[in-house]
Amino acid sequence: MNELNRIYFKFTKLSIFAVFLNFTLSCVYIIPNHYGTNTFTSLLSFGLLVLMKLFSAYKISFKSIKEELAYSAFMKTSITYNVIDDNYVKIEKEDINELKETDINVEV
Repeated sequence: MNELNRIYFKFTKLSIFAVFLNFTLSCVYIIPNHYGTNTFTSLLSFGLLVLMKLFSAYKISFKSIKEELAYSAFMKTSITYNVIDDNYVKIEKEDINELKETDINVEV
C-alpha cells in the first residue's frame, strides 16, 4: 500500500508542475493577445480551480503516505472499502442464544 501511495504522491507533484507550466505558457501567449478582462478572468478562475483541487490532492497524498492508509482525493468523507459484508459473517448459534438471553438495563 505504501508503494501505491508514493506513486500517487509523485504523480500529484508531476500534475502540479504540469499545471504551472501550462499556466505560465498560457500567460505568455494570452497577455499580448488578450481581448479584455474576460480573458484574464477565465484564465485566473481556471488556474485557481485546478490548483485548489491539486493542492487538496497533494495534502491527501502526503497524509496517505504518513498514515499508510489509502485516502481518496475526490471524496470528502472517510470511507472504508474493506468491510466484511453481512452475508459472509458466520455467527455460531450459541452466540445468538447468549445475545437473546442478555438483559440490557439502561438508566435514564
